[in-house]
Amino acid sequence: MTALLGITNKTVPFSAFKEGKAAEIFAEVRRSGTAIIVDNDENELCAVMRPEDYERQIKEYNEVLQKALAHERITHHEL
Repeated sequence: MTALLGITNKTVPFSAFKEGKAAEIFAEVRRSGTAIIVDNDENELCAVMRPEDYERQIKEYNEVLQKALAHERITHHEL
């Protein structure tokens, strides 16, 4: 999924948090922007990103939704 989205190629095992490496992981996220946390089987658990990147992505997502809704209304003459 991450390769498809082009988010990042930086993956971090969840066990790194248990090993006390959280500060190191978050410092890397501040530098690189995003990290994907994976379990022992390399299954993606979550993405960690800078707050400004998260806010930008939410804004872009909402803009896409609004455009889709507008297109749907125009297509179905619901103005």
